[in-house]
Amino acid sequence: MSLEGIGLDVGSTTAKVVAARDGRVVHRDYRRHRGDPLGSAQALLAAAEADVGRGAPRFVTGSAGARLAEVLGASYVHEVHAVALAVRAHAPDARTVIELGGQDAKMIHLEGSALSSEMNERCAAGTGATLDRCLYRLGLDERALGNLETPEEDLPAISAKCGVFAETDLVNLIKAGVPEARVLAALLDAVVRGNLAVLARGRTLPPRVVLLGGPHAFFPALATVWRRHLTARWRERGVAHGAGDDVRVPPLAQYFAAEGALRSAG
Repeated sequence: MSLEGIGLDVGSTTAKVVAARDGRVVHRDYRRHRGDPLGSAQALLAAAEADVGRGAPRFVTGSAGARLAEVLGASYVHEVHAVALAVRAHAPDARTVIELGGQDAKMIHLEGSALSSEMNERCAAGTGATLDRCLYRLGLDERALGNLETPEEDLPAISAKCGVFAETDLVNLIKAGVPEARVLAALLDAVVRGNLAVLARGRTLPPRVVLLGGPHAFFPALATVWRRHLTARWRERGVAHGAGDDVRVPPLAQYFAAEGALRSAG
């Protein structure tokens, strides 16, 4: 498939762009749109066009994509389809895809050419927004999670059902003198447990599992927590799995949907 044009992924909190010319990606960018998705998308488009030329075909995906497609003169691509296209190009052996966004989460099951998916769009628990709110309450920025060491096995409990409850639990643990690193690790554990409950609904997720989206791209410890929970389930249920590569975050995991939108042209 020859890549040509501009792919945009505009969600609830961020906007991403991938642009290609002559079959090669020549431009990527990622930014928080801070409540102005259209303005950010237009700025990303202008910068991308400087590299691929005006008039390049445009494709947009993401939770805000359908609303922006007409304004931007772009073709709309459903985000599940976009993500699946990019995963099949970069991780053809993937069976399960888990993508965390700003305020939604999705799980995609791939079996040959068939795919099915579940999405959580009704509650921001288990997404980047919950992590943002909790970090803000602690007076921290993203570097605190980005630099977090591998979480411990025995972690205090934080609610996995609701972002507001998680925030309350986190503050109470800090007040009780629990070390900050343990509290942050418990928060990541709650994110994983919540998504397993809401998206997987108790089902076994076959390996290989690919983790996408900004939270997975920027917080390596989150993948460690997924790996621990999924490996435990596979052992309990007799599912064959590898030594460590069956749960992974591919390079540039935050750009898969934008690139997939671009790939839809083929």
